[in-house]
Amino acid sequence: MQWRAISSPSVCAVSTTTPRSRGRQPDAVVQTHHGELCFTPAPRRRGPTARVPGSHSRSPAGAYPSEQPWCRSAGVSDDQQPPVAPPLSTLVLGDSIVRNVRMRGALTLSFPGATVVDIVDRIPNILASHPQANRLIIHIGTNDIPKQQSELPKLDFLQLFSLLGQLQVSAFISGPTPTCGRGISRFSQLLSLNTWLSSACVSHGVGFINNFDAFWERRHLFGADGLHLNAWGRCLLSASLTSVRTV
Repeated sequence: MQWRAISSPSVCAVSTTTPRSRGRQPDAVVQTHHGELCFTPAPRRRGPTARVPGSHSRSPAGAYPSEQPWCRSAGVSDDQQPPVAPPLSTLVLGDSIVRNVRMRGALTLSFPGATVVDIVDRIPNILASHPQANRLIIHIGTNDIPKQQSELPKLDFLQLFSLLGQLQVSAFISGPTPTCGRGISRFSQLLSLNTWLSSACVSHGVGFINNFDAFWERRHLFGADGLHLNAWGRCLLSASLTSVRTV
């Protein structure tokens, strides 16, 4: 694309004629009162490559841009007032895996390093502080795996099920996410816990959210430690937890 100067030396106009070239982009030439500035190839505006509403561009297959992912939420245009926040109806409790997980109408409380027993001890006070909440989603169990005794986490979950059965809220267990590159033993224990939870939740009348398949062998959803989720992973987990509204 070429630029040509018009009457004012500091004002530029764009020519509608675009030179044809093969294998390269045309030069951009800007006339200013200081002289002529040339860019080869023509400069492109650099910005986030994540897809935005109304955009039809797609990233190459298999490519994952480094920018933060665009999570679908209630958007606000320049000529609109910010939407009114929905009333709090859901509490998301868990360890550091749910840190920065966001859902409309939900409050996320993350307790890094928490075990199942830790969450059991916290639930009564948390519900007392948020009486308007009618749905409880719990993502826990990863920190119980290092106990190396598969029966202990199960006993702790049975204690959790007993407590949930006494509450006047809809309860869901968010199954563990797998690990990447942190050893076959830890991975196998998480898979075993996920399998057991899927049936135990049904037996105790608690909803179960299966996250394992969605994250299995998807390294691009994890941070450098192979345990915690990156921005893309948190987006996917948020969508998974949101789906319980239709259960």
